[in-house]
Amino acid sequence: AVDLDPYGCVAELLPAAVESLRDGGLLCASCTDLGALSGRYGDGCARRYGADPLRAAQKQAPELALRLLLGCVSRAAKGRAVRPLICVVFSDFFVRA
Repeated sequence: AVDLDPYGCVAELLPAAVESLRDGGLLCASCTDLGALSGRYGDGCARRYGADPLRAAQKQAPELALRLLLGCVSRAAKGRAVRPLICVVFSDFFVRA
């Protein structure tokens, strides 16, 4: 199992973490930059996560942040299967998948 819990963006750590997992391994990833994932801070999400959030969907921002994180994990997996077990949003700044 690999647990990624940096302060801020986890995207740059994902390729190495996924590479270190064996088939059937467990990856836990946390992000404390919900502002970037929700589109509040300009193009930070596109730079960090390779996705463009819906800035008009602020009520759905936590769910969209989780989906963007899972998409980033999926791209880092490069064809390996990704199956979310649990995804959680804490407060308005922290997501964990």
